[in-house]
Amino acid sequence: MSKINQAYDFIFNGIQQGAFKPGYLLKERDIAKELDISRTPVREAFRKLEENGLVTFIPYRGVSISAYSKKEIIQLYRVRIALEVLAAEICAEQKNKNLIIQLRNILDLAEDATKREKIIEIRNINRKFHNAIIEFTNNPFLVNKLRDLQAKIDLCMVRSLSNTGRPSNTLEEHKLIALALKNNDKSKAKELIKFHIEKSLENVLLNYK
Repeated sequence: MSKINQAYDFIFNGIQQGAFKPGYLLKERDIAKELDISRTPVREAFRKLEENGLVTFIPYRGVSISAYSKKEIIQLYRVRIALEVLAAEICAEQKNKNLIIQLRNILDLAEDATKREKIIEIRNINRKFHNAIIEFTNNPFLVNKLRDLQAKIDLCMVRSLSNTGRPSNTLEEHKLIALALKNNDKSKAKELIKFHIEKSLENVLLNYK
């Protein structure tokens, strides 16, 4: 792995794990020291992250984790809805026993994390649930597009899951989605995925005035 990719992955994973939250100011020197590399590859990683919309260069201050506007979040979630509804449709159209087994295991983990109120853990498990459906489509174009969106979605999701009652509601919505997929009910699966992501968006926007 190149040093640029090493720095990129360190920051990207920090975003996904919730260590770097929207507005967090990244220090080139500190990251270089943490990874025992020079500052040049860190600078290049910052540029790649900016191209992907994950960081923002702030004059005279440095680089911060992107904090999206209300309009940008709505636009992001509309694209997410379109792609994930398509993924649900594809999965509901085929034999998906292995997917259902995988989703059941993920739901068991989610239930435990929800009881313990571990927000970051819940978010990571939720990502696994959605990724399982996406990857089961076996459509590389769809998978890659949604991967591009994932870290941006992660920046928003902690806001959503931090709202009272949202983790338990998310768990129930996921259970219904899994059931619709198990029954190969394409119409219901699409409807439930759309509803679920719309509710997630509503909860994210509760934190915006």
